Amino acid sequence: MIDEAADCVLELASPQRLGILFKLLSKNLTPSTCAKEIDATRQEVHRNFSRLEKTGLIKKTIDGTYTLTTFGKSICTQVPSLVFLLQNKKYFENHDFGNVPHKFNMRCGQLAISQHVKGVSKVLEQWKNIYKNSSKYIYEVVSEVPHDIIEPLVKQIKKGVKFNYIFQNLL
Repeated sequence: MIDEAADCVLELASPQRLGILFKLLSKNLTPSTCAKEIDATRQEVHRNFSRLEKTGLIKKTIDGTYTLTTFGKSICTQVPSLVFLLQNKKYFENHDFGNVPHKFNMRCGQLAISQHVKGVSKVLEQWKNIYKNSSKYIYEVVSEVPHDIIEPLVKQIKKGVKFNYIFQNLL
């Protein structure tokens, strides 16, 4: 299985092939249409479609377009985690995920489009803004809730915003 994983990662090791996969997330395409959309030659894109099809990431449909397979869609959900970890590689040289539950570690890719906020006052202000702009729910993983943000949180809860949290187990 390690050899198969390595082969799959090799197929993903091309910016063009990754681009093709993410284009196919939104719509089915022919190699020619895709080549125009990503500004590449038809021959090059056709070759990459063939490689992706051979790997089982995409398949040809009845109408001649290509679509992602379930496997391909699943692989695309993993790429943002890699992007997030790469964006924060320096940070993770000296930090880990601590006691955050594994299921949240596995979803770290959702943070790939996040913004790193530094400084206590900036973090608290951002936290208050998140609370203030919440209309349906607030979910958070915290070791403690600073007193400064309890009031905005309570206001949102009184408005009907659902609040769930995971506190760090200090025992």
